[in-house]
Amino acid sequence: MRKFLLTTIILASLAGVSGMARADNETDCNQGKDLDRQISGCTGMLQSQGLKASARALAYYNRGGAYAVQGKLDQAIADYSQTIKLDPKFADAYYNRGEVYEEKDQLDKAFADYNQVVKLDPKNSDAYVKRGSAYMEKDKSDLAMADYARAIKLDPKNAEAYFKRGAAYFDQEKLKQAISDYSHAIKINPEYAAAYIGRGYAYEVSGKYGKALADYSNAIKYNPEGADGYYYRGYAYDGEGKFDKAIADYSQAIKLNPEYAAAYYNRAYAYKNKGRFDQALADYSSSFKYGGADQVKIMQQYLKKQGRYKGAIDGVYNPAMKRALTACIRDPKC
Repeated sequence: MRKFLLTTIILASLAGVSGMARADNETDCNQGKDLDRQISGCTGMLQSQGLKASARALAYYNRGGAYAVQGKLDQAIADYSQTIKLDPKFADAYYNRGEVYEEKDQLDKAFADYNQVVKLDPKNSDAYVKRGSAYMEKDKSDLAMADYARAIKLDPKNAEAYFKRGAAYFDQEKLKQAISDYSHAIKINPEYAAAYIGRGYAYEVSGKYGKALADYSNAIKYNPEGADGYYYRGYAYDGEGKFDKAIADYSQAIKLNPEYAAAYYNRAYAYKNKGRFDQALADYSSSFKYGGADQVKIMQQYLKKQGRYKGAIDGVYNPAMKRALTACIRDPKC
């Protein structure tokens, strides 16, 4: 799940609303440390009589933020929508609702909200980054690149804008430009773990394994609880034939994310190359469990290409496929 940043807006003094309980509600609604208390405080405010529309809009906004952080996405959307109904020019409410829609994979709705933010606040660099990412999801890379460029022009220190544009360049196989943008993101934020991973992978694809490994190690340094740094460093070790080190990194990635299908899949390959055939088969089975039918189909297609499997490409890990896979694992040529 996306980690939402709780953005609480301090409510103005409640003209026309008096009483100690109401003041306490306002204080609770304004703070963002105790989410349950914040929700309770905002709810108490919204139940008050005589609350100004502007204060009501902010109470819905703050409560929506707390719901989002708690993972209660439908309630967050409902509250942000109430904020927007009360104040149609509340750009931050559109932005935050867009993030929640994005988390729910409702990308068209997310795009519409980010687009509205750009209209209401055309100098909002982050909104262009968000809309650019939505364009990428729609396979409109030219429009995405234009938005990333606009974001950078508005805020040359927007590290995420460089990171996202770097990823777009990578998708276009423009590795030099991708590396340049990832490097800009890292210069702005030297602890940007995802940018190290992105640049590391671009280096790896370019055959620069030493630089790739250094970047993956930095990603681990700055985000030791993130599984991806270990996964990608393991993949680089695979490329160099350093299977023991690859296995160690894949194992750490799996420890951090026990459902990391790609890590199981690649660790299986490393085990195969070390002659640890039973462990390889077990890892392939785990990759199918967590990666689902698509992961199974990849292997079925490979085994069929190798002439070892004659069954259907149906995404089902069946006995015939298991026999074919077992034989393949033990064959150095497979």
